[in-house]
Amino acid sequence: MTAADVRYKFVRSEDVSCDADDGFLSLEGSSLTVEFGDVDAATLCLQGRNADGVTNLKVDLHRDDFALGNESKAPARIFSPTDESRKIVEKTLVAEYARADLHLTGWQRCDAESAGIRIKTGYKGLDRTQAIGRMLDGVPSGMYLNWGKSCGKDVSAEQCMVNTALHEMGHAVGLYHEMNRPDHADCAKDQTEGKGEAGALLLGPYDGKSMMSYCRDRNALGLSDGDVAVLKDYYFKPVATLFGSGASESSADDAYFLVGGNGIAAYRTLVTTDARACLDEKAYGDSHLISEILTLDLSALPRSVRVYLCVLGQGADGVWQPVRSYSSATWMRTVGL
Repeated sequence: MTAADVRYKFVRSEDVSCDADDGFLSLEGSSLTVEFGDVDAATLCLQGRNADGVTNLKVDLHRDDFALGNESKAPARIFSPTDESRKIVEKTLVAEYARADLHLTGWQRCDAESAGIRIKTGYKGLDRTQAIGRMLDGVPSGMYLNWGKSCGKDVSAEQCMVNTALHEMGHAVGLYHEMNRPDHADCAKDQTEGKGEAGALLLGPYDGKSMMSYCRDRNALGLSDGDVAVLKDYYFKPVATLFGSGASESSADDAYFLVGGNGIAAYRTLVTTDARACLDEKAYGDSHLISEILTLDLSALPRSVRVYLCVLGQGADGVWQPVRSYSSATWMRTVGL
């Protein structure tokens, strides 16, 4: 359906029927504004017409579903899931992820056997993906987008939906939450108490502008440069992975790691208390084979500082991991008992 094919009306929340054909208005554009006034709930009736007939949709709206903080009296914006609005989201996602050489195709209606990323839209609940990366392949309703949410009074419904879809698609292609990195610097929405997300690999420096942060600019309609760089390198360059006990034994003078990764044959390392040094390729030491356990002697480092182990992997073809997307582990070095 296009916006011209959609009509709408608001009824009292206690009036549960949208069947009456009177009172409908034509939807102009791809979004509309809900003025709650002095009431806390209302019902939105949507009526769509196409060659297959008429489809009716009833949506119960509650002020709390849209309001953020002290903006509880602000009007809610609805980004109606018409063909036009879906195309707006699709076009932005395709263009932005193409910047990282990732090409999102197959934007048709899912059937029972559909593989790939399966997206469901609705008007309630949290936007989410049910898994990260390839674990999402073929999962019914693997991604859910709430087209009725609000991102604040200064963010349009269209911007809110596109921004949210960019974030959720980031999970679908393998990205975790940036604000949950142990070394995040400027976001108070860390969900892990500084421990980081299980299974997440740190690539490159912390990116405060990342689309994967809850502290991102809600008006942003594109991936950050850091998002694009990490995705390009993760998918198309050698990337080292780290396994070890450094962060769990933060008071110890020794730490042990194994370095691996798909196609990784060797690696170079740097131990520092200044993350900026990890972007200097000349600062890394000599190369080691991945069969060698990496043992770190931390006794010369002061206590109560953040330690960074930064690693560059080398593929079997001799190509090195780009320094802009170095792999790392980081932890606070504390005073022993």
